[in-house]
Amino acid sequence: MRKTAALFALLLGLCAAMAPVAPAQAATSHEQKIQAHPFYKALNEEFAKRSGHDLLEYIDQNLQRDTALLAVVSLWLRDHTINQEDASKVNSLFFLTYADTLLVMAEGYRVKGKPADYRALTQTALFNLHIFELMASLDAARCQDPTALAAVRKMVADRLGVFEAGYRMFPRDIVDGMQKAAIQDEFKNLLREPNIDICNFGQARLYDLSRTPGAKRRTVSDPRYPGGKRTVYVPPPGYAYSPAMVPTSQWGDKRDKIIEEVTEEWGKRYNLALR
Repeated sequence: MRKTAALFALLLGLCAAMAPVAPAQAATSHEQKIQAHPFYKALNEEFAKRSGHDLLEYIDQNLQRDTALLAVVSLWLRDHTINQEDASKVNSLFFLTYADTLLVMAEGYRVKGKPADYRALTQTALFNLHIFELMASLDAARCQDPTALAAVRKMVADRLGVFEAGYRMFPRDIVDGMQKAAIQDEFKNLLREPNIDICNFGQARLYDLSRTPGAKRRTVSDPRYPGGKRTVYVPPPGYAYSPAMVPTSQWGDKRDKIIEEVTEEWGKRYNLALR
């Protein structure tokens, strides 16, 4: 994915403990077994028909019915984030969902008394959160609705408490190397397609949806966090919303500013975590 496999390989070189989630390579027999699971195949089929956000909603609905699908979801997300080399098939939201899923699995290893696995998955989750933050912030810079960027920042901020342990696990040179490589990777993909899903997290779409007859507001469980809840709007059948986009000629200047802001925030956050 946009040479993200190369970025991840760099991180692996800096920290051998990341090996459980290696870049694209021949699947192990265990992975092949999961990839043959009916739900993994169903995800591939739905992926061809749904937007990124809709696909993640589909995943959530199935996890709420059967949490045993978590391993299948995790492998599918890995194959469509750090192992995906086709930029047109990657949505920055996939990285966020992958990070969330890995944290749940990491907690399972902690409870079982397997600190090495807990450490590796926690670090990998944090790595994916960083990729999401950079990608999604730049995606949001292409939206006319300025609150889309605020929504991305809230998604990250809401997770920092559970990710704080991950920051303390990383030596500073690993953090710096990962962030530098992520930014370099971004510049290689200057003209990637806009991400409508990120724009739709802004207040403009929520306002439009809240005024749409037949739309319903619901509180649903979050299958990745026991007892967790989140509020969603369920649009009526046939609902469609097309967010306004920033002209490409204007995005360049905003893009440079966002990269600077995200880089500065990474440094502050790491220093705070170590206090």
